[in-house]
Amino acid sequence: KTHCGGRCEKCGPDQFVETPHSFEKSCRQGRRVILENGQQIRLSPTAYDADLVHKAVHLIRSPFDNVVSRFHLERHHYVEK
Repeated sequence: KTHCGGRCEKCGPDQFVETPHSFEKSCRQGRRVILENGQQIRLSPTAYDADLVHKAVHLIRSPFDNVVSRFHLERHHYVEK
């Protein structure tokens, strides 16, 4: 997973700043593929157990790299639609 919460395209900082608890909770959320007869039917929201996590890597990057990365993420999101 590459993003754990804390992103919103049209929000002020008070709406996307994460607490340690909200960051951990958002990192455990994901989607799983529901298969039927070997074919994807849909994506279902799921939350993973915190005990599954043994290690984490927290990258600290240039703020400008983050702006570019978030732009590409949002652009990709809208291109898919």
